[in-house]
Amino acid sequence: MARFSYDGERHIIKDLWSVCFDDTPAFVDWNFDKNYSSENTVVAEVDNKVVSAMQMLPFAMQIKNIPLSARGIWGVSTYPEYRNKGKVRELFEYAMPKLYSDGCEICVLVAAVSGMYEKFGFSKNFDINFHRLADKNLRYAENTDDELIERLDRIYKSAMSNVAIYVDRTYDYWQKTVYALKNIADGQIALTEDGYALLYSENGEWIASEAFGIKTAEITNSYPLMARVINVKSVLERLADFIEDGTVIRIKDDIIAENNICCRISGGKVTECNLDVAETDISDFTNMIFDLFREGEGIYIHFPLDI
Repeated sequence: MARFSYDGERHIIKDLWSVCFDDTPAFVDWNFDKNYSSENTVVAEVDNKVVSAMQMLPFAMQIKNIPLSARGIWGVSTYPEYRNKGKVRELFEYAMPKLYSDGCEICVLVAAVSGMYEKFGFSKNFDINFHRLADKNLRYAENTDDELIERLDRIYKSAMSNVAIYVDRTYDYWQKTVYALKNIADGQIALTEDGYALLYSENGEWIASEAFGIKTAEITNSYPLMARVINVKSVLERLADFIEDGTVIRIKDDIIAENNICCRISGGKVTECNLDVAETDISDFTNMIFDLFREGEGIYIHFPLDI
């Protein structure tokens, strides 16, 4: 059985995280102090014992300067002895309709295991790449004050000004990222006049989890960013001006019943209809939305806090 977690279960979810992920105790303590909330956490039980959990953190996604309500799925975890028993399916089949009811329009996750999330309607839409640092002669930020956060935010917004789909970062996000990078992950922030790199150490060298305006070298690691549309009609209505006039699409969604609709886009408007057209799976529909903007301005969906 799946449900939202109760107040007072933080230590249970924290223990599950520690068992399943190779994070330092310092990071786990900080993460659950700053990011955990029971109302954003779904658990699955066996005999009244929590055996699986995931967190659904809200954020804003911008698509052509149109804000979409979004959630990031983090910490999908199951005790080893309860894996391959459908517990993760229980989490997603419970959580996705709840997200729809709460007004979420799209959700994303970073997949550590290939083939795990496609069956829940997710599809790969972006690669998160980590690079070796090419330029060794850089100045490092000494402080983590408001001036530094404002500088990072200004550079990020400038870099995103010509990107079609990106994450709209808040001051709170920057504040947590800067603190965790320097104090929890023993990282550094490299600076140039108009650039920065968020760095962590690996095998004695700096690896950039994100860099703008600073030269990087080859990719060291790459992780697939997967996405899923949660509310088909809402996303179509927001992006109707970018969809070919006269398009008719019928969606098949095995988890969110409200998405099983047929819509016609005409004159920038979306109307439900009942035309005889082939069904499009929700994962293919998500790809269609991202493909509208993949060429040219492109996509940048990254959460460097999750390093």
